[in-house]
Amino acid sequence: MSRVGIKEIVVPDTVNVEINDSVAKFSGSLGALEVPLPKFLKCIFNDKKLSIIPQSNTGRNTYRNFWGLYRSLLNNAVHGVSNGFTAKVRINGVGYRASVNGDLLTINLGFSHPICIEILQGLTVKLENPTIIIIQGVDKQIVSMMAARIRSLKSPEPYKGKGIIVNEEFILRKEGKR
Repeated sequence: MSRVGIKEIVVPDTVNVEINDSVAKFSGSLGALEVPLPKFLKCIFNDKKLSIIPQSNTGRNTYRNFWGLYRSLLNNAVHGVSNGFTAKVRINGVGYRASVNGDLLTINLGFSHPICIEILQGLTVKLENPTIIIIQGVDKQIVSMMAARIRSLKSPEPYKGKGIIVNEEFILRKEGKR
């Protein structure tokens, strides 16, 4: 029995839901998303509540394993089209900074050249200041993927804390030599 899958998803009034056999479509004020549904899960939408029911009940290794996963995917789609998702990327280091030029994010990380990253479709990237990047979008997976791509350029090191930090993550600092 899935502890996550059994919970119902409360859909706000601003979100329109359309469920077919293989696709659940969500549209809201920020955009539209589609979530593909497997054949072994049944999705029911009644009274602004969305629930998911597995079709198979046999054995240990059945399709019930995916019940909680697809409930989370549907919940993320509802939250995304109504509120959106945000990732805050902070750049720590002397001379480290970023700039946005159209569809390109240019980051200086102390290398001999600036690094240019193409902004993924459906995302908006803003700079709070030259060291803080705000990534906003409807799809949680794409927002997180863009933040992870930026972080992979220079992961934070434990001695001075230089590097790129996503969403206020905690970096355990080490004591240097004495």
